[in-house]
Amino acid sequence: MEQDAFSNIVRAYISKVHPIFLESISYQADGSFDCTLKNAKGEFSVWIATYNSEVTLGLQAADGNSDCHTHMSFYGEKPTEQLEAMKNHLEKIFSNKLLFMQSSLSGYSWTDNIEHALKKMKKNESIKFFKWDES
Repeated sequence: MEQDAFSNIVRAYISKVHPIFLESISYQADGSFDCTLKNAKGEFSVWIATYNSEVTLGLQAADGNSDCHTHMSFYGEKPTEQLEAMKNHLEKIFSNKLLFMQSSLSGYSWTDNIEHALKKMKKNESIKFFKWDES
C-alpha cells in the first residue's frame, strides 16, 4: 500500500477514536506522519507514527529519552489489524493497565505487570512507574 493511502487510513481512524492526537500531527515528505500526546502531569507522552506504511506506537520520557515502542505490524499485516492493535494498546495506556517504567539499570520500557517487574528488580536497581492518569 502506498504511504499516503496508509497514512490517510490511520488518520481517519485516529480522528474517530482519539481526535486529540490530530492537534500535533506532523507530516513527513514521504506522506507518513507522527503525532503525540502528553499525560496530564507532563511526565511522558504517547506517540503514533505511520513510517514505512505501518503503525508504530511508543512512549517517550519528558526529557526526550526513551526508545520504547512497538510496531503494530507484529500484530497484523492489514491496516485494520494494526489499527485494532493500536486501539488496544492505547486503551491499556489510557486506563493505566500498561505503564511506562524507568529502571536505573536498563532505562525505559513498559509493563502491564508491576509485581513481575518488581520481582525481577536487582538489589542495586531503582524503578519508577508512570501512569497515564494518576487519579
